[in-house]
Amino acid sequence: MDKAELCAHMVRHFAGSDLGLRRADAREFLDEMQRLCQRQLLEVGQFAVPGVAKLVVQERRLRKGRSRSPGNPS
Repeated sequence: MDKAELCAHMVRHFAGSDLGLRRADAREFLDEMQRLCQRQLLEVGQFAVPGVAKLVVQERRLRKGRSRSPGNPS
C-alpha cells in the first residue's frame, strides 16, 4: 500500500465520523509522522508506533570489499 492508497483509506474510514478527515489532512498526518520517525531515529536510535511496529537503528561493521577482477584477492 503506497501513501496515496493509505490516505484514501483513512479518508474513507473516517468519512462517517465527526472528524470528516480530508485527503490533505491525512497526507499532512503521514508527512508529520515520517518527520517524527526520522528525527527520533537520528536522536534516540529507535521509534515505536505502539501496537504496530518498532524501528531500531543497528550499527553494523563494514563489509569487506572485493576486487571485481577474477583471481585477485581484495
